[in-house]
Amino acid sequence: MVFIPACVTAISSLLVAVKVGPEVFFSGLGAVSGAVAATAAFLGSPKTAADHLASARAYTALKHRADTEISLMTEASDLAVLEVRIRELSADYVRITSTDTPMANKFYEKAQQRIQQGAAE
Repeated sequence: MVFIPACVTAISSLLVAVKVGPEVFFSGLGAVSGAVAATAAFLGSPKTAADHLASARAYTALKHRADTEISLMTEASDLAVLEVRIRELSADYVRITSTDTPMANKFYEKAQQRIQQGAAE
């Protein structure tokens, strides 16, 4: 998110410095791109992406643990042991959701569509 506006700023500034093209246009473009890059850097977009990646990995690990528990379950399974396992999985889910970085609705809806299409299988 920060890389592209920063590159546009650098190129625009270079074009203004060597007096290529309409200087006012490139100066304005450089100023706007610089503001976008500075805002993105201030808001920490790389940190947010890393947070979402960590959450996705935690949810995937939880899903695999739940799938393993389901595959090991038989009719002869002890209900008390199953209840303990389910409570552990539930506690892990609550831990993940309580530490997640909130995500914009458009990204949530896009991910939900991908999951419904089988991307998480």
